[in-house]
Amino acid sequence: MALFVYMTIWIIPPRLSECLPNFVDDFHLRAFGYDHVTNDYKVIQHVSFRPILNGYSPEEDLPMTPDPFWEIYSLRSNSWRRPVVDMPVPISYTTNVYFNGMCHWFGDWDGETFSVVSFNLSNEVFFTTPVDWHARSFPSLMVLNGYIALLTDCVDTMSFSISVLGEIGVKESWTKLFEFGRMSCIERSLDVGMKGKIFLSQKNSKIACFDLTTEVIEEIDFKGESENCLIVPYKKNFGTIGEIDN
Repeated sequence: MALFVYMTIWIIPPRLSECLPNFVDDFHLRAFGYDHVTNDYKVIQHVSFRPILNGYSPEEDLPMTPDPFWEIYSLRSNSWRRPVVDMPVPISYTTNVYFNGMCHWFGDWDGETFSVVSFNLSNEVFFTTPVDWHARSFPSLMVLNGYIALLTDCVDTMSFSISVLGEIGVKESWTKLFEFGRMSCIERSLDVGMKGKIFLSQKNSKIACFDLTTEVIEEIDFKGESENCLIVPYKKNFGTIGEIDN
């Protein structure tokens, strides 16, 4: 794996899980952010395992599967380690964001209770904020006007809603800002841009932009599959990052 930091490429050393024979490791999350306390860049991910099967093997002959664990890579030390945390299992097909020294993602304790997990990269303390997860809906996280925001697509009604989180850890602090419904030409939402503009994937694979202020949809002359298309905020910066000592 390689880590890109302002066009500088760092080759990351082998993960802890690469040392385990006879198993394939699965990564459910790979979040990246900046630890301002130690001036360090970190990657956090959850690893689980499944045995390598050479043909059919009786269950009693399979090797004992190691327990899943979390691991953190530090750019400063150029090494992986296991933090002492017991966090909800990340939901692999959902988004994760970094904001103000914390990584945020969707987690699942028991297959029924879903939360936004907020992990502090400096002290490695996490918080969970419960969310209402409706069937046949696709939630995604983003940063909107300085808040963690939840954008939910509802397949059945072809509608979208945006809520912001007022206080981490408090379910009642979710506040719904917008709800805009039935757009038959829209497949799903992608992300929120500047000034309240929402980027959407249409059924013809073209990208559209919905302006929350004017409530007008404008088609963008660009095609991208919703599963493989990523909208990334971009801001020119001619400054430099201080060198991190190894």
